[in-house]
Parts: sequence; C-alpha cells; structure tokens
Amino acid sequence: GDPIGIELARVINHLPEVDIDPFAVGGVLLDALNAPDRPVDELLDAATEAIYGWRTAEVRAASMTRDDPDALSAGLLAPLRPVVPVAATALLADGTGALDLAGDTLADPEAGEWVLTVSSVLSSEEPEITQPIEPLLADLGVMVRETRTPGNDRWDGASGDSLRDVADFFVVRDNPVVDEISPAVADMLGDDVVLDALVPMIDELAAGNHLVPLPPELGWLASVDTDGTPLQPAEISALTRFVRLLADNNHEVDCQILFFRWQLPNLAVSTLELIADMEPGEVVDLASVIESLTGNFVGELAFEAAIATCPTISPTAYDDLQVLETIQMPESEDVLVGVVSLLQVLKHGQVDHIPAFADMAEALYDAGGLEPGEELIRDIAREKALTDVLTVLPVLVHPEQHGITAGGHPANDLADLLGIVRWFFVVDPETQMTGFQRTRPWMAPVLGEDGTWVTIGNLARTLDTPGTQLSRSLELVPVLVDLDPDLVLLDQIATVLHDDEL
Repeated sequence: GDPIGIELARVINHLPEVDIDPFAVGGVLLDALNAPDRPVDELLDAATEAIYGWRTAEVRAASMTRDDPDALSAGLLAPLRPVVPVAATALLADGTGALDLAGDTLADPEAGEWVLTVSSVLSSEEPEITQPIEPLLADLGVMVRETRTPGNDRWDGASGDSLRDVADFFVVRDNPVVDEISPAVADMLGDDVVLDALVPMIDELAAGNHLVPLPPELGWLASVDTDGTPLQPAEISALTRFVRLLADNNHEVDCQILFFRWQLPNLAVSTLELIADMEPGEVVDLASVIESLTGNFVGELAFEAAIATCPTISPTAYDDLQVLETIQMPESEDVLVGVVSLLQVLKHGQVDHIPAFADMAEALYDAGGLEPGEELIRDIAREKALTDVLTVLPVLVHPEQHGITAGGHPANDLADLLGIVRWFFVVDPETQMTGFQRTRPWMAPVLGEDGTWVTIGNLARTLDTPGTQLSRSLELVPVLVDLDPDLVLLDQIATVLHDDEL
C-alpha cells in the first residue's frame, strides 16, 4: 500500500467533501473544556491509567522513564501492539463490512436512545439502582480475575483461563458454538409471542427473588453429582448430565421389553415437558418420572434393564434422568423455578418451542461448548458482578417507574434489550447473516490473540484497584452526555463511517 503519510493526506483532503459539521463538533469539545466540573481532567486521568495500568497519582509520583516498555507493559495499550496488525488485516479482509455495521448502528435512532437511557440509569439516585451500579466495574474486575484461577478446573482441555476458553470455542474456532446453536435460539427468539412473554417472566422471577440466586445455584449444579454431593475426580456433574440427557435422547424412542413395546415421539422433549409441569416444592422421584415418561407402562427397574436392549435410548439415560431429582433439591430451587417458567413461555409461543430448546442443548453438547461453559460457570457463579447486573436488570422492565428516560422521551426497556439479543442469533433477510456472523470476521482474530487477553487481565487488575479513575468511569457517562444532549458527536461519527472513500 501507499505510505501512511500519503493515506493521511488523502483523508484530510477528502474531509471537506464529507457532510460533517466541524462547528458542532468544536462546540461540544469547547463545552467540555469549559465545564466547571472538569470532565476532561477525569478523562485524562483515565487515559493515563489505561496507558500505565497504575493510579494516575502513582504515575505522576513515580520516578520512572515513562516510555520504558516495562512501565507500559502493565497498561492496556502496549500489549495490543501485536493485535493491531491482526485487527487491521481482519478489517481489510471484511471490506467495509465492519465500518458499515458500525455506521448503521450509530445512525440508528435506537443507538442514541440507548445512550440516553444508560446515562439516565447511571445518573439515578434511587438506592436500588445506585447500590449495584457503583461497585459494578470493580466487581467486574474481580470476576475476570476469578476466571484465571485453575485450581477448580476439571476439564482436561482447560487452559486456566475459563473466559478465554469460552471465547475460543464459542467465537474463535472454525464452526464456532454460536453458529451451531443459532438456528435453535433463532427459532425461539424469532417468535414475537415468546419475546414478549420473556419480559413479564423475568419481572416475575425478580419479584419472587428467584433471579439473583440463579448463578450460584447453577454453579452448585456444575459442582455436584446427582446426589448433591461434591464431585469426585472424573465424576460428571449434575449440570452435564442434564444437558447430555437432552443431547443424546433428542429423537424418537421405540423400545420392546419382552412382549411389550412402548414408544415416545422424543425422549428429550418429553422430559422437558415433564419439567415444565413440575411444581417447586413438590418432590417427584425417579420412579414417578419414568412412569410419567412411559405412560405408567414401564417401571424404574424395567427402564434400567431396557437400556441394554433398546438402541434408541442412550446408555447413560437412566443415570442422567436422576438429575430431575437433583434440580428439586433446595440448593437449586430457583433454577427449577426459572426453567419451569422458561419452558412454559416456550411451550405457549406461536408454536411449541420446547423441541427447539432440546435442539439447542444437543447443538451445545455436540459442538463441545458445555465443558468450557461449565468451567466458566464454576469460576464466576458466586461473583458479585452478576448479582449487580441481575439486581438492576428488572429496572428495565418498567424504566418509567424509576424516573428513567431517554432525553425526555420513553427510555429503552428490557424488550429492546432482548431485541438486540435476537439480532445476534436471527438471520437478517437482507444480509442473509446473523448479527454474530457479521461481527465474527473481525472479532474472532482479535479474541484469538494473546495480547488481547493480556490487556483484559491488566484492565481487570486496574478496575479491581481501589481509587482508580477507570473503576469510577461510569460516573463520567452522564456528565459527558449532558455536554452533548443532542448526541451530535454520535451523528458525526456515523457520517464519517458511512463514507466508503474516507
């Protein structure tokens, strides 16, 4: 290519032809410089911490050569040096795809509504919002660092960084897990009835105090056997047994025991339908489960014996079915409530989507996503950052009741957030790609680089360090939005990104 100086000259010469308003941009910047609370100073402090990975006061007081590679290695930028050419190559290979997506996103009025909604949430003085929001970034730093504790790893393929392992399997590798599960997830979220019903479901779970306990209870299921006792070496967790039960039996069952024959359209789906009808607190033992699945025709002992002669039932089905007793234990009470609620929503969509849930479990298991996912669950299940997020999430069900607006207009809510999740998995008729497939060409190469994960680790440590500006950076969002309430900068950036020649 041409030398970078020539390329920069072309960019500068082309700027007058781009429909941007330099006076509007300059006005916002001037207001920021003249603001009495000096947000620019805080931005510079955050930038200093990003460069060095130390508190700004320590950087100023330190007797060091500030361009010393050792001094910069703890920051967020220096480790990214080998990542930059990889990212640039990926962007070039994607043509203008990434820039078009970014430009379209910023130009979409909903993007501005989200900026204003988030700003309104962050400026709220309601205790139920401020208490989980204030420590969120510091708690996030702690959580990321917990993903790098290999002491509880059980999977042979674990690298010691469970977050990176999940990113590798779900995004980076060929045939990533996200692509494998997307058809089933799209089947469920593509149904407007299901999407609309998820909002009151989440609201009801939160009102019943069933939402916040979900992560630690999932962590418990990933750490015990079907008896609820801690896992022994090489023993399979209750969570794995549940997913394997669905994955290995997601088909018709046709069995004959002596002179008797019994059939099921789909053992996995029948199991999920049985769970959907469970009442929390009402204990259903394994014998009752088997009798319900087989129409009271086959007892527990006969079912166990039939597995040896019935090729359509997985060899582990009997052992795996015992997990239905596990999820009824008090330690996973809220998981049962959540699963029952979700299955009821899926069952009563425009069509019954419980089969799609079984398909998702099968795709997840077959693609190898369960093992790294379970390692991540064990690492973060009890982390406070998840509690912070799940505590504030119900605010988005009825944001207006909490004084949350989007610049005086109705704020975006949980339904809008679920719409973004749907975009990620559902194929766009215009592009014939999912949102994930549009972002993966540049996301996967970056996530595959060591430097990216060094930076993530350095960021986690900085966020977890008391008194850093970065750990308090959410406080800056409302201040900066107040300087540009019309989001002029957002519009100008979108204009630049939409200019193919530039």
